[in-house]
Amino acid sequence: MKTPKICICFGSSNGATAKTAKIIRDEFSRKTNNIQIDIFNLYESGPPEWKYYDFLILGSPTYYNGQLQDDWSQTVLNTPPSELQNKQVALFGLGDQECYCFTFVDSLGHLAHWLIKECKAKLAGYWPVQNCRKADNLISKQLDDSKFKIAIPLNSYSFEHSAALTTHQNQQVFYGLALDQYSQNELTNARISCWCENLINDWNLNV
Repeated sequence: MKTPKICICFGSSNGATAKTAKIIRDEFSRKTNNIQIDIFNLYESGPPEWKYYDFLILGSPTYYNGQLQDDWSQTVLNTPPSELQNKQVALFGLGDQECYCFTFVDSLGHLAHWLIKECKAKLAGYWPVQNCRKADNLISKQLDDSKFKIAIPLNSYSFEHSAALTTHQNQQVFYGLALDQYSQNELTNARISCWCENLINDWNLNV
């Protein structure tokens, strides 16, 4: 039986996305058997030979006014769309929903549009979202008035706008896993674990 090959490829300027990529790799290694997982930092090694991999996991933070990380911008420009045609791809992105609430994880949207519309890739790993922005003041007051800490659901976010939003199976979702290491860092590991588990099932890697 052929050993499935997974490529985790990311752009990272301050190290947070690199750290996330390694956590994702470790989750896959822990939850699967007989799978080859390679990890690529675009800055250090450039993009991989996409054709050698069965599954791709691509990650980028969002910078400035909703832009892709610089290494990804160059990769998108220089990669012929045909190289990713029909590839099985999942995305993860990092953002800050408090300081950049109008461009939260926009990089997910930019990568997804390129992959779906230009490359004709097959996207998996959609992530459900419940935007609680309008209820923030009420929630904050309730927390202030209560001595009990209320658990935040993994799909709960608070932002004004995101280019990474879409509809999948009649549900509002992000194009991939959305992480906020600034205001919701305590949810990061659980979100990654749940997302990886879903991907493993979607890609039939648990057999």
